[in-house]
Amino acid sequence: MSNIKTINLIYAISFLDLFAVGLTVPLFSTHLRELGVSHTVIGLLSSTYSGIQVLSGPIIGGWSDIRDRKYVLKITLLICGVCYGLLGITESIFFIFILRFILGIMKHTQSICKAVITDLVPHNEQTGIFGRSAAFSSVGFIIGPFIGGHLSEINHGFTYVCGLTVTSFIINFVPLSLASTTLRVVSMELMLKKSEKMHRGSLSGASNSIMSVARFVTPFLSGILSDIFSEQSVMLVAMIPAVLGMCVSLYMKFVYVNIKK
Repeated sequence: MSNIKTINLIYAISFLDLFAVGLTVPLFSTHLRELGVSHTVIGLLSSTYSGIQVLSGPIIGGWSDIRDRKYVLKITLLICGVCYGLLGITESIFFIFILRFILGIMKHTQSICKAVITDLVPHNEQTGIFGRSAAFSSVGFIIGPFIGGHLSEINHGFTYVCGLTVTSFIINFVPLSLASTTLRVVSMELMLKKSEKMHRGSLSGASNSIMSVARFVTPFLSGILSDIFSEQSVMLVAMIPAVLGMCVSLYMKFVYVNIKK
């Protein structure tokens, strides 16, 4: 019964976590442009977050292996909430860079939640739990930008958006104090199925770091392309990874069929 309550709490945290991120992230570039920042600098600031996550993912994951995951999750939620709140009231580009740097270190909520699931749920049930958790996260990331976009139209809207983001992190923090989705689900299940319990946090963090490499390169490259060419050119370049992914998928399917034969 206790495990069921914890899993339900993980669902709520997964939803609110990406809901909070969805409120702020789509408006971040527009906010920086209003502060007079170039596309290249915007790309650099966006890449800072993902670049730091490449290094910090295994560290936070290992920390959650050593300490209680609930404790680590509370600390990361609290620090992220404070950083997003400060992000809404500052106009200093240097301070924004520092805040993004800190967020890159601490924002590993989803990885820790996955590690909690592997601790509590039998292997044969984990895929379903991962799927539902990812679904709640996706719903949060769908609703967040919609609400954030409406709030941003108000005077000083970005400040209100960051305030709501802080509220979401606090809502996540309080219950803990008191007490591409299919691919992510399947790959996480395969990676964690045979791992030892004490290594699951590190493995989850390392997996997140690998994905962060792409999130580091993409915003910085997009900013440079926007400054050199145009924003429309970024849309065209965005087709390249999708086409490459489709080609790799078809190739792997072809190889798999031949192996079976």
